[in-house]
Amino acid sequence: MPRTIPVLACITTLTLLSACGGGSQNLDTGSGGSCGAAFNPAATVRLSLGNFTISDPEPLSETLLSDLAQGTQPNSSATPAKQDYGNQVHSDLLTQSQPFIGSTSDEDYNQARNPYDLMNKVIASGEVDNFNAGRGYISDCIDAGNPAEYSNSANNVTIQFNEVQNENTTEQFRYPQLRWVYTPATTNTVQRVVRYQGGDFLDGLTVGSSFASSTFSTTGYNAPQRVEASFAADSNDEDSQQSLIIVQRFVDPDQPDDRQDEWLYSDTTGTTFDFAGATDVDCARVLVDYDMQKAYVFTSSDEPSDSPAYCGNRAMDESDNDYPTQPVSERKQ
Repeated sequence: MPRTIPVLACITTLTLLSACGGGSQNLDTGSGGSCGAAFNPAATVRLSLGNFTISDPEPLSETLLSDLAQGTQPNSSATPAKQDYGNQVHSDLLTQSQPFIGSTSDEDYNQARNPYDLMNKVIASGEVDNFNAGRGYISDCIDAGNPAEYSNSANNVTIQFNEVQNENTTEQFRYPQLRWVYTPATTNTVQRVVRYQGGDFLDGLTVGSSFASSTFSTTGYNAPQRVEASFAADSNDEDSQQSLIIVQRFVDPDQPDDRQDEWLYSDTTGTTFDFAGATDVDCARVLVDYDMQKAYVFTSSDEPSDSPAYCGNRAMDESDNDYPTQPVSERKQ
């Protein structure tokens, strides 16, 4: 059986990377230059868009929750009891994800509206010259075998997206950090960090992604090897909050046969919730193994995050329940 890594251990790389230095009416300045470790092409970006929401026929399949939304649906060959259980897991996962991801249904994943998926879409669209220059610079340095960095925080410049409808700004997304870094002497991968801060509900968001340098592209979407996302809801008490963690393992260099996603929602504000038949819990986690076509479900209540019984720290054979899932062709060997 493939291994599982506790979710909380997975966000170490993300935290370290984010801590390092480091449409119409667009203002984006700066362009690429010759490859050199001291050069950083990041510049101020202002982008106005008509709508922040991503939905069909746009590439909803490229959004953070898409594979989990498909991969938590029960397999039609499962027993009726397992199908009912899997449908409940799928519905509860979508329900708890809604305020973070910006989806609207607990039955179908029909849209995304959040700072990470929007940034990912804008980068892939090629509509911001400075982002294009940043990817081009990283690509040139990959070819030269030299380390490279694009970082708006290191250059002390800002990124802001404005949603403008009927000449009125309806929402703003501000990004204190967009960072690409290429380190040929260590991982020989391209790491990217997107960090967002502020908002009515979503207080903070950090997403770290890893890309193979050999396939890193200057256009379109880059296929990641791994994605680690951490969402935090606004709270008046810094010691308690609602949080959502999503970890995607497209390729694990240590375990190349492991294609697993993990989803973990926790609430330390004192509010409990029900999840997949478990009542009054404050932590729920779902692990989807795409090769095995199986989902594992974990819940806990009143367990500290460093406890072995905490839902994010338990191994597959310690799950509350499991069920067979439908195949996700893009994620199966």
